[in-house]
Amino acid sequence: MPEAWWFSHLEDWQQAGDQLMAALDVLRDRYLVEEMTADTELLLKQHNLMYIVFLSHLKRLTFDLASIN
Repeated sequence: MPEAWWFSHLEDWQQAGDQLMAALDVLRDRYLVEEMTADTELLLKQHNLMYIVFLSHLKRLTFDLASIN
């Protein structure tokens, strides 16, 4: 995803621009976001381990919501 996409999701925390960049830098520094280039555009990709954790949380959330109904 383009860097702007990540910023749009981080903006939900209502932080200033420099704080958004710092949050993205933390993800990069911890190798949770991988940088790629497509043509001349810099793209950021969520690391596979983060994706696996996300899916497990989503499945648990979906299961928890189903048990409520």
